[in-house]
Amino acid sequence: MIVLSVENLTYDYVTKAGITHALQGVSAQFALGTLYAMTGRSGSGKSTFLSLLAGLDVPLMGEILFEGNSLTAKNLASYRRDRVGVIFQAYNLIPHLTAMENVLLSLEIAQCSKAERRNRARAALADVGLDETLWKKYPRHLSGGEQQRVAIARAIAPDPHILLADEPTGNLDNENSRNIVRILKQLAHERNKCVIVVTHSREIAEEADVEYRMSDGVLIG
Repeated sequence: MIVLSVENLTYDYVTKAGITHALQGVSAQFALGTLYAMTGRSGSGKSTFLSLLAGLDVPLMGEILFEGNSLTAKNLASYRRDRVGVIFQAYNLIPHLTAMENVLLSLEIAQCSKAERRNRARAALADVGLDETLWKKYPRHLSGGEQQRVAIARAIAPDPHILLADEPTGNLDNENSRNIVRILKQLAHERNKCVIVVTHSREIAEEADVEYRMSDGVLIG
């Protein structure tokens, strides 16, 4: 089932050096139950594309549709809150909150009821394979792989349709990278999520169901 589609997306950056054409007429479709890899050189437009899909920015031209409905200023906030989860290379965990508290905060932002929050946070942390002994630890006491698992749990706890990951294994060793790839595949195939990963990793690209390559702001299937 197609959950997200983009039509003729164009996005420009204006800098002192002039105009950079980050995206040029990009069109694509993304389905539930599928792991996508977005590859390409640095500066090719991958992260800009992901930012637009996340609703963190709006295109200069073109349209983004969620379940066939165009994302507009009116529904963008609810889309970001309820429909999409974002995973960052740098984890972006709040340092003064424990692993559990970081996940609970995402559920509070998603307006999940207080009665449900702890059970859903526990389930999300268990889904990414984090032992209960780690739930009360602060990010500084967790390894990079453990922090990334917390970040994934935080993203999936509100049960979004779409998961967007920007270089999720970029700061990890080979073993932890393989574990993160395994989790992302399971989320796509077993939890029926649409998972879109921006990556330089050939391992992720080879494990993905679909690879899109970005080159100079143009998406190549």
